[in-house]
Amino acid sequence: MFYLLIPFFTYLTIFIYGLLWMRICFHTVFLKRFEQFEPKMNVFYGFLMGLAITIAIQSSSASIALLMSFIQPTKRTPYYFILTYIIGANLGTTVSSQIFIYNHDLVIISCIILGACLAIFFHRNRIGFSLSGVFIGSALIFIAIKGFENISLLLTDSDSNQVIQFANDSNWKATLAGLSFTSFIQSSSSLVGILIGTSSNHIFSIEAVYYLLLGANIGTCSTILIVAMGQSNLLKFIGYSHLWINIFTALLFSPKIISHYIITFTQLISENEMQQIVILSICINLLSGIVLLIFLKPLHRFIIKLHKIRE
Repeated sequence: MFYLLIPFFTYLTIFIYGLLWMRICFHTVFLKRFEQFEPKMNVFYGFLMGLAITIAIQSSSASIALLMSFIQPTKRTPYYFILTYIIGANLGTTVSSQIFIYNHDLVIISCIILGACLAIFFHRNRIGFSLSGVFIGSALIFIAIKGFENISLLLTDSDSNQVIQFANDSNWKATLAGLSFTSFIQSSSSLVGILIGTSSNHIFSIEAVYYLLLGANIGTCSTILIVAMGQSNLLKFIGYSHLWINIFTALLFSPKIISHYIITFTQLISENEMQQIVILSICINLLSGIVLLIFLKPLHRFIIKLHKIRE
């Protein structure tokens, strides 16, 4: 198994670097607009902003960190705006996963050509040069996914099988594995990329993938929670809200009967293993978002009272 660690972490680094490159380039294009933007502090705008910004910068953690930078206390602190923003951000991460399933070779070549052309002809234009970085970053992501697919063909020794069996063994182990992995690398998109890259070789069962995704949502909360500690009540509320929204999502959708219906629905929509992973991610975050929006006021009261945050 250890001989696979070097190529695994190499491709993981390429994947994260590609995501980071895309994020920085999107941030460069939209930074001034974000800094000057004064959103209406209601639940509708909160959800739309969380969704749109996360799609743009390809990371719910980065999107919520951006929320912490522009949100300011007002006469009526926008707690409901924050909650709906985080719900929208969770859903926004599933949109970027859709691009991972396309023809990898074709997309890699196309992104490299477009990125190179934009860099050559628009190197003096900030937006044009930043967009070239978006395409180059996309190419790196697909190269990494292709690498994960090749590595999965080599997973034949007993040590590798033990690690894979751990996630396939039970639901709680898969959840724990997803949580641990994303806590370490702070990117649920990276986990989705790995799952998509290995899906053609049936490394993980569809049930294991489902619970890996549940755990991955919780794992991404650690950085924001650490940043929020010792800060204002408003920033603490953002950190705790991010954590509890993902914990409640895992609790709501972990029962066997619910997972069975969602997995069955996913398999009815598509027989493609890669597409099924994307659909699972969308279903989990979309359905949890609907439930949490319905119970928005109880969720707000729970977080405020549990962590003794002054309104």
